[in-house]
Amino acid sequence: MVIEVKNTDLVYFPVPKVASTTLKQFIYEVNHGEPYRDQQDTDADRSKHIHTHDRAFEAIAFDNVELASIAQKRRVAVVRDPIERILSAYSNRVLFHGELSPSSIDTKSAELLGVPANPSLSEFIQYLSEYRELSRPIAHHTDLQKTFLGSDPGYFEEIFPIERLPNLADLINKAAGTNVDIGHAQRSKKKIPTWDLSSRQRSELIEYCLEDYQLLGELFSPPPRPIYASVNMPPEGAKASLGGAGSPEERPFIIWTLKRSGGTNLAKFLFENSAFPSLEHEALNEDRERGFITEQWRESGCVDTLKRQLHDEFSKSVNIKHCVETVPEPVTQALAEVSCELGYAHLFLIRSNAQDRLLSLQFAEAFNIWGAEGLRKNDVAWISNRLRETDLPIDELIRHEIQCREKLSSAFNILKHAGVQSAVAVFEDLFYTPDRNVAISVIDRFCDHLGLMPGATGAIEQLFAGDQGSRERYRDFRNFDAFSNAAGKLAPFALGGPVGQLPENAVEVAQGAVTKLFPVTRSWRSDLLKISGVGVDPADLSASWQVDCDGEPIGTFNGLASARFKGENPTLRTAGHARFAAIDVPESALDRIKVKLR
Repeated sequence: MVIEVKNTDLVYFPVPKVASTTLKQFIYEVNHGEPYRDQQDTDADRSKHIHTHDRAFEAIAFDNVELASIAQKRRVAVVRDPIERILSAYSNRVLFHGELSPSSIDTKSAELLGVPANPSLSEFIQYLSEYRELSRPIAHHTDLQKTFLGSDPGYFEEIFPIERLPNLADLINKAAGTNVDIGHAQRSKKKIPTWDLSSRQRSELIEYCLEDYQLLGELFSPPPRPIYASVNMPPEGAKASLGGAGSPEERPFIIWTLKRSGGTNLAKFLFENSAFPSLEHEALNEDRERGFITEQWRESGCVDTLKRQLHDEFSKSVNIKHCVETVPEPVTQALAEVSCELGYAHLFLIRSNAQDRLLSLQFAEAFNIWGAEGLRKNDVAWISNRLRETDLPIDELIRHEIQCREKLSSAFNILKHAGVQSAVAVFEDLFYTPDRNVAISVIDRFCDHLGLMPGATGAIEQLFAGDQGSRERYRDFRNFDAFSNAAGKLAPFALGGPVGQLPENAVEVAQGAVTKLFPVTRSWRSDLLKISGVGVDPADLSASWQVDCDGEPIGTFNGLASARFKGENPTLRTAGHARFAAIDVPESALDRIKVKLR
C-alpha cells in the first residue's frame, strides 16, 4: 500500500531495499509519537515486524494501489542505484537472513532448476531468475523499483535518491510539525561495491535493471558495459585469450609514463593481475635492479650492446613501468624497438595538465615526500611555512615538461610506426573525473588490451584512493600565480598527433533539441577516438545519444553528469545528466560516423 503521514497531505510509496525499514519506523514514530517496537517488546496483538504490523505498511505493486484515494495527496518516494539495490538484496537477504539456505528453500526444486543453495554472488547474479522463482522473499526484494513506483516519475511530487534521505525526513517533520530523528535500521553485514563486480556480472545486472535505469535516468546511469569489437568473453573466472582485434592472449607489457603521473598505483594493480613477473618500478634507472644496462651504455655508448642486453633481459617476459625522463633517451628508444620485436603490449600513462604534474613533482622532490605516508610523517604547518618562503623554478619546470613530452611522444611514435596499437591512459580521465563508472570501464579496456581478465579483482577501488593529499599545499609556493600563468600557456598533453573532426552531416537531432558536440579527441587506444557531447530533446526526454558507423552501433555511455549544461538550461528536467561519450570510435572510420539523439 502507500503510507500516509498523519496530519499532512504526504504519502510515501515504499520500495523494498530502498531504506524502507528505516522510513517505515520513522513515519510510524511521526504518526504515533513513539517508536515502533517488535512484538516481543509490547502487547501480543501486534505483528512481529514493522512491514506487516499494518497492511498500509506493506510494499505492493503500483498497479494495485488505489490511486483515486490519494489523487489530491503529495506523493513521495525514495530510490537508489538499481544495481546497488540488487547487491544490497544479496548481502541482506542471502548472506545475512539466509533466504536461500537449504532450510529456507525447497532443495528438490533447486536441483530441478540446477542452482545451488547459499549461492555465491556470481551464482546469484547468473541465476537470479531461478532464485526469484525459488524464494518469494528474494523475488519481492529484487522486483524492479518500477514495479512499486510505476512508469511515470512525474506522478510524484518528488523522488529522493537514497543519499538524500535526510531531506525527505526534514520534509515530513516540517509538514507534521514533529522533530523525529531518522536512523538506519537495515545495515547489511557486508556491503558489495559495484566496482567489485566483474565485467560479466555488471553486464548481467545492467540487463536485469535496464528498465529501472530508464525510469531513473535523471538520477542514475548504469555502469558502462565493456564494449570490445569482436570479443567473445570467456567463462567467468577463466584466464584465456579474449580474441578479436586489440584483444591478444596475455602478454608481458610496458607502462610508459613520466614521474608523478599516477603510475605507481596503476602499475601495482596491473602487475598483480598479470601471470608474468614484474621488475622493480623504473628498473632501468641506474640505481635500480637493471640499472647496470643503462650504466654500461653510458660507459660504452654502444647501441648494439644496449639492444642485446635489453633483448636478453626482456626475453624473460617481464613487466616493467618505465619513466622516460629518468634514463638517457637512447635507452628508451632501444627499449621501444626491442619490446616490439619481442611482442610486448604497451600502455602509455600521461597527465594532460602540466601544472598539476609539475607541482606534484616539485613538491615531492623538495620535501622527499612521494606518498600519503610520507606526508603524514611530516609537520604540515612546517611544510606550509617552508613553501611560503620558496620560489618555483618556473623556466626550468616548463623546459622540463616540454622535454618530457618530447621523450614520451618519441617512444609512442616508434611503436606506432612499427604498427603497434598502444593503450593510452590519461590521468585526469581516470582519477579527476566524476564519471567513475566510465573510468572503471576504461580500466577494463586496458586489462583486455593486455590480455588480463578485466574486473577480475576488487583491487580496482585502490586505484581511486591514491591521492597523497598534498595538492592543497601547492598554492603556498611564493610565486604560485606566476607559475600557474606560465604553465597555463602549455597546451594539454596528448599523444598521437592532431585529430580530424566529424563531417557536417554526421549529427542528426530533432528540431528543438538543445545540444552541443565537443571536439573529437583521442581515446584509450592509439587507433581510437572519443566522440562526446551534451543535449536534451525537450519533446522526448527519454531520447538517448547513439553513435554508429555504417549503421553498426558503437557503444555509447549516456546519462553522464552535466552540471554546466544544467546551469545553462535549468528548465530542462534531464539536463543534469545529459552528457554522452563514445570512446571506441575507429579513427579510420571518422568520415562514416553518425551521431543521433533519438
